[in-house]
Amino acid sequence: MYIIDKKYHVIPEDDLWPDPKDDSIGKLLSENCYGRDLKKDLLPLLEIEGYYIFNSSASKYLLSCVGESAIYAVPKNKNGHLKQFRGKITRIVCIGSWGSWSRKYAVGIYKTKPNIS
Repeated sequence: MYIIDKKYHVIPEDDLWPDPKDDSIGKLLSENCYGRDLKKDLLPLLEIEGYYIFNSSASKYLLSCVGESAIYAVPKNKNGHLKQFRGKITRIVCIGSWGSWSRKYAVGIYKTKPNIS
C-alpha cells in the first residue's frame, strides 16, 4: 500500500479491512502467486459478478500492487467512483498498473461482512 499524505486518500486507511479471500474472486487473488494469469482469469469473473472498473491513482485508493484487495464499507455520503455502492460492503481490487501512479481498480459488492479480529 502507498502511504502518502492522507489528504489525498479517497478511503481512510483505517477503514480498509483485510480481504478474507473466501469466495471465488478471493480464491483467484490468493492463487495469483502460483503463476496464474490474473487478468485472463480474473476479469471475466469480475464481469460476471458485476464489478465496476475504473482508473485512478494508487495514492487515492491505497492499493498499489496488481492483485491487492481490501474490503470497504462505503459510507452513505460517498461520491465519485464509489457513489453507486453507498451503504454497501465492497471489495476493491487493483487489477492493473502503468506508470508510477496510475492504477486500474475493480469494485463490487462483497457478499458478507468479514470477521475482523
